[in-house]
Amino acid sequence: MNSKIIKLGILGAGWISNKAHIPALKKIKNVTVDAICDTNSLKAEETALQHSIPNVYIDINAFLNSDIDAVIIATPNNTHYQLSKLSLEHDKHVLCEKPITIHTSEIEYLNQISAKRKKIFMPAFVNRFRTDIQHVKSIVKNGEIGKIKEIKAGWMRKNGVPRPGSWFTNKDYAGGGVLIDLGSHIIDICLMFLENEQPLKYSVDFSNDKSGIKNSNAKWFEEKNTESLPINIETSMNAKIIYTNDIKMQVELSWMSPINNDYTYFHVKGTKASIYINTLFGFSTNRMYEKDEFLIDNYNKKNNPVMLDLENNDSFTAFVRMLTSFVSSVSNSCQSEILPEDGIKSVKLIEELYKYN
Repeated sequence: MNSKIIKLGILGAGWISNKAHIPALKKIKNVTVDAICDTNSLKAEETALQHSIPNVYIDINAFLNSDIDAVIIATPNNTHYQLSKLSLEHDKHVLCEKPITIHTSEIEYLNQISAKRKKIFMPAFVNRFRTDIQHVKSIVKNGEIGKIKEIKAGWMRKNGVPRPGSWFTNKDYAGGGVLIDLGSHIIDICLMFLENEQPLKYSVDFSNDKSGIKNSNAKWFEEKNTESLPINIETSMNAKIIYTNDIKMQVELSWMSPINNDYTYFHVKGTKASIYINTLFGFSTNRMYEKDEFLIDNYNKKNNPVMLDLENNDSFTAFVRMLTSFVSSVSNSCQSEILPEDGIKSVKLIEELYKYN
């Protein structure tokens, strides 16, 4: 491996930078966080002080004209396209938080720029790096369950609205609600399993429960909200999609489900066997299941569930793995593990589903 020290710059001094990206980068060799940039100078300075980051910027051009090699974009959704575009045009490698963009045409253009300038443009689909997802991906890829016939997946929270009244719950800034937030992750995993199948038919239901949204604030999401923006996004969604070869996909998402605690699940049904995953994505501490597990049903008999060590199947570990992969791609000038094309598929499907809202 190339021993060059990669200098990273962080765009956005919010929760995900402070709680996930920067702490995870500290676990990785041959990389330093050299700069932080945020339009809120106080937040940028606090982050720099907390994590010993030497350079603080509020001006994006000064930040991009510095000698950083790569940029992590962790800002509100509506800024992702412009900041990714500027970063690539300044010849910086880019890791962009989800959703990479809000519109398909935008991410397709970013893909063109990254290819032209020979820069890494990697969607931050962190859950691909979870132990359970990597294991199931290997099983599916090896053909152990046969041809996929159906996928059912969901991410359900009891009280999991991220900062009600902030940009997260305003369509102008976020681009949408639970579909663009939790759905970006769930849909990416489903499409990873499906690969090149094409959608043919959609059935989609949305719900916006404004009455209880302020009482459904995600308590584990520790960041003060000083905004008071209108709340105009969906809080739950259920979609059924029929693909080529009569493959069916069903996705359900909720920030405010009438359940005891939070959970994430995948049921991948093949011609030879089915896989069931019961887990929890994200950083919520309100777990439905005490242990993460997956089960293979060979139809003739059900195997015993495989229990996963939560210390090796947690979200922070996935961030370390994702960022290790990104830094390695930058250091060795090689193709990233997650491609811009993966982001295009996800954005395209989410954009299509929102036509039914």
